[in-house]
This record gives sequence, structure tokens and C-alpha cells, in this order.
Amino acid sequence: MRHDIVGYPRLLLIHPHPRYRLDALQAECDPLAEPTTEDQRWLDNGPVGNEFL
Repeated sequence: MRHDIVGYPRLLLIHPHPRYRLDALQAECDPLAEPTTEDQRWLDNGPVGNEFL
């Protein structure tokens, strides 16, 4: 858990979620893995809002 002390009087900010780094997340992924059924359904759906593709 990460925390910062800021300001006066001192205020302790506690960050409940870890900070993720892109290189660390990519290291956990298998680039050759097939997409899951859920991922494929998401990819097959078209835009649902104001997206420009």
C-alpha cells in the first residue's frame, strides 16, 4: 500500500490500490494466447456510443 504525506498540517494520504506499470502488466501477459469468448464478443460488437473507428 502506498502513502504520501502532504501539506500543513500534515495529511496522510493512503492509496488503497497499487500503482501499475505498463511494462509489469505486459510481462504478465501471453501475447500468443487466444482471446477468451468474452473478449471476442467485445471485439465483435460495434461501437455503442460516440466512438469514432
